[in-house]
Amino acid sequence: MKPEVNQTSVIIRLMFILLMVTPLVNVYGGIEKQQPPEKKDSIENYRQSGNKHITEGSYNEALDRFEHILKIKKDIYSTDHPEVARAYVNIGVVYKKKGQYNKALKKYNKAIQIYKGSENINNRLLGTI
Repeated sequence: MKPEVNQTSVIIRLMFILLMVTPLVNVYGGIEKQQPPEKKDSIENYRQSGNKHITEGSYNEALDRFEHILKIKKDIYSTDHPEVARAYVNIGVVYKKKGQYNKALKKYNKAIQIYKGSENINNRLLGTI
């Protein structure tokens, strides 16, 4: 008999694999476009603010911050860069917290597709889903 798979278990598996891959992204990240240092500072400020809003349960505000980070990262990196994938993961986390599992799953899948397409990522880790 085949075990039942629900959205929550799929999301947990996706998050687990992305957490496994994230350290590799930092080591093997792709080429960055030239950008002023204040963009990276801005990303950190938005990240901290987004995390604070998640802790407070202000998910719409957190979503706004993480979507802004995605926009900045798309300006800094190519759209298939692992840093862009990390932004999609963070947005997925917020949707999961809001109980919008389909939207969360779409963002996680987008991140996985980027990670899979990265030449610098060990794709065997993604095969454990």
